[in-house]
Amino acid sequence: MLEEVRRDADVIGLVVFIGDLETGLTKVEDLVAAFGSVRRSGRKVYCGIDTASNIEMLLAAGACDHVSVTPGGGVELTGVAADVVFLRSALGSLGVEADVVRAGAYKDAFEPLTRDEMSPQMRESLGALMDDTFAVLVDGVARGRRLPEATVRGLLDRGLFDPEGARAAGLVDSVRFPDALRYLARKELRGKIAKNWGRERRDAGADDVSKLVRSLAGEPSPPSPKEPHLAVVYVTGVITSGDDEAGLFADEAASARALTKALDRARRDAATKAVVLRIDSPGGSAPASDLIWRAVDRVRRNKPIVASMSDTAASGGYYVAAGATKIVAQPSTVTGSIGVISAKIVAKGLADRLGVHVESISRGAMADLGSPFRRWTPDERRALEGITSSVYSLFLRRVAAGRGPRIPTEARVREVAEGRVWTGRRALGLGLVDRLGGLEDAMALARRLGKLPASCPIEVLPQPTGLLQRLVGGDPAARAWIGSLPVPLPLRRAAATVELLEREQMLAVMPFSLHFR
Repeated sequence: MLEEVRRDADVIGLVVFIGDLETGLTKVEDLVAAFGSVRRSGRKVYCGIDTASNIEMLLAAGACDHVSVTPGGGVELTGVAADVVFLRSALGSLGVEADVVRAGAYKDAFEPLTRDEMSPQMRESLGALMDDTFAVLVDGVARGRRLPEATVRGLLDRGLFDPEGARAAGLVDSVRFPDALRYLARKELRGKIAKNWGRERRDAGADDVSKLVRSLAGEPSPPSPKEPHLAVVYVTGVITSGDDEAGLFADEAASARALTKALDRARRDAATKAVVLRIDSPGGSAPASDLIWRAVDRVRRNKPIVASMSDTAASGGYYVAAGATKIVAQPSTVTGSIGVISAKIVAKGLADRLGVHVESISRGAMADLGSPFRRWTPDERRALEGITSSVYSLFLRRVAAGRGPRIPTEARVREVAEGRVWTGRRALGLGLVDRLGGLEDAMALARRLGKLPASCPIEVLPQPTGLLQRLVGGDPAARAWIGSLPVPLPLRRAAATVELLEREQMLAVMPFSLHFR
C-alpha cells in the first residue's frame, strides 16, 4: 500500500491515524522505514494519535512530519520493562515439576518452571536486552522529534503527558481532533498541486500492524510461471516438525514440513531468482529447525537467500537463518540464544494428590524415558546430556558453516553462543548478522544478489494455517476475525511450546518471551 502511494504522482500527502499497536519494535522500525520512503519522495505525512504508548510514539516520531494528539488523549512514554513469571513453587504446590537437561550455560528455556527468581545468567541477558531496547526507543524518539537524547531520557523519566504537556515537551506538534487534522493537511497541501485540491483518497488500513508490514512484501499472488521474480517465505511462530495444519492459530507454529516444501519449490523454480526468509520465531523443535536449515542451505547453493529477522529470530529461529547467504536484522531484533535444551513436565506429585495411581510395565532400559510420572534416572540423564550436547555441537557447526569467515569455527561460535540472547545491533558486531535493516532492505539486497530489477514481481509462498483457519476455508472476513481474536501472542506461543513439549523433548527455544511495553 505505501509503495503504491509512493509511486502515485497524484498523492501529495498522507493523513495517518495511529491506534493501539500490539506489535514489536522491529515491525515499527519497518514501518518507519516505509513511511520514510514516502516522505523522501516529497509527500508530507500527518499523524494523529489518541493515547500513545512507547510503540505508538516511536512510530509517530519516526514516520510523521506533523504529529497531533486529540484533546482527550495523551502520551505515555514510560520506558521498557519485561516481566518473567516464575512458577516453580506454584507448580510444586500442585505436585508438578520440570525436569531439564541443557547445553549452554545461558540456555534454560524452562527457567521460569525450575526457579523462583532469575539466575545470574538470565538477569545478565535480559538486562542487556533492556539496555539496547531502551537505547532504540531513546534514539528513535530523539531523531524523529529532533530532540537531544538527554532530553528524551528526561521525558522518559517523567513518563505521562497530557496533550498540552506533550506539545510543550516537543513530543507532538499540535492538539487537534482527527477532522481538524485532516483540515490542516488539506489546507497546507492545497497549493502544492492545484488539480488535487478537493480530492481525497481513502485507503483502508490493516487491522493489525504485522499485516501491514507483511504487505510490504507484496500481495500473495504468484507471478506468471516464467517471469523472473523474488520469493518471500515466512517462518512465523514456534518451529514444529508437524503438518502445516498443526495448532489452533496460524501464527503460533512454523511447520518444518510446510516450510521445506515452500523452500524446495523456490529452489526448483528457475523463475525464482532470489529468496527472502522472513523470520519471527523464538525457535522450537531442534530436529525441525535442522530440517528447515537443510532446505535453506540447499536454496543457498542454487540462488541467493537472505534471512530477514523480525521481532524475534532466536534459538531455532537463528538456526534456520544460519544457512542463508546473508542475514539482515533490525537493531531491536531479539536473536542468538544458540543452545539446546531437553525437558519434560513431571506430574507425579499431582497424580498422588488426586489419588491417581500409575503402574508402568516396560521393556528396555530407556523405554520409560518420557514418562510424566517420574524424573529421569541418572542413566537417562547422562544419555540425554550426551545427545543434547551432540545436537548443540551440530548447531554450532551449522552457524560456523554459514557465518564463516566472520565466525569461522565452532570454537568461535561457542564464544557468542551458550544460550546468550542478543539484540540485532549487538549481533552485528559479533558477526551473527551481516547488516541492520528491515524487510524492504532484505528484499532490496536479495534483488541485487539475484540480479532482479526493483520492479520485479514478488511471490509470497503459502503459509501454514491453524485449525480455525482451515475450518473457515477461504472466507476472508472469517479469517480476519480469527486473526483479531484477543489472545496475546506470547500466550499463543507459550501454549504452542507446551504442546510441542508433549511431542518432542529436544528443543532449541528461547529462554524467555520478551514483550515490549
